[in-house]
Amino acid sequence: MEVKAGTGGAEEQRAVDEERRHGEGEMNGGKKAGVVVGVFSATAVLCLAAVVYRKRQANIRRSRYADYSARLELV
Repeated sequence: MEVKAGTGGAEEQRAVDEERRHGEGEMNGGKKAGVVVGVFSATAVLCLAAVVYRKRQANIRRSRYADYSARLELV
């Protein structure tokens, strides 16, 4: 929307109304679906990262405090 000096508020209001009629200011079904898919994807990635992080921390903890003498007997 272009605002020029000296134009009245009626012209500005008509431009805003025209944008609304053409749907430029609204979200259609495809845009809403895209937002939903994006949110679900981001949630899934964060959950996967949390699971990997927790498993990695458990492996580090297990290797740090493991009984090494038991491992040497198996070798």
